Amino acid sequence: MRFRDRIIIYTAGLLLVAAGFGYAYLRFGVDRRPLADPPNRLEGVVQEGAELVLRYVADGVVAWSEVLPVGEELVGLSLAEVRGLRPEWTVLSFAPTRLVVDVPCEPQGPGGFIRERDGLVAIFSGIADGCHKLMELTDLKVETLPLEAQEALRRGIEYDERSDLPQILEGLTSTR
Repeated sequence: MRFRDRIIIYTAGLLLVAAGFGYAYLRFGVDRRPLADPPNRLEGVVQEGAELVLRYVADGVVAWSEVLPVGEELVGLSLAEVRGLRPEWTVLSFAPTRLVVDVPCEPQGPGGFIRERDGLVAIFSGIADGCHKLMELTDLKVETLPLEAQEALRRGIEYDERSDLPQILEGLTSTR
């Protein structure tokens, strides 16, 4: 093949590539419509004054919950940013005015409390109005106990050590 033929072939190939690129650029590369206003960011972020519902969960059961005003560190954050800031939280519901999360908790210390549950005397570790966990559901029916004992169980009877439990339970049943 002569030099002149090569030049013609290269030039034709170059023109075809340029034409293909131009067509693709005009067809797919340029969007001449005006850009829409960006979405309102406040729709997807926590607003000032929002409620924060913390559900403290021990062994898959909600031990207790509280409703607080959202802290300053969360105001203006999106769902992804909240999850990044608080990875221990399980976000159940996310809205600009209300955030509901599960927080894992483990009862601390050797103490706990005794309270009525499902009509029976139940023994819990932890704090009655805080993180607690059901340790044992006794077969002792609350309705068979004296009224004073029933009232005490509704309020919750605290104990410091598990070794105190036999005496407390005996005290509940001995006044029948």
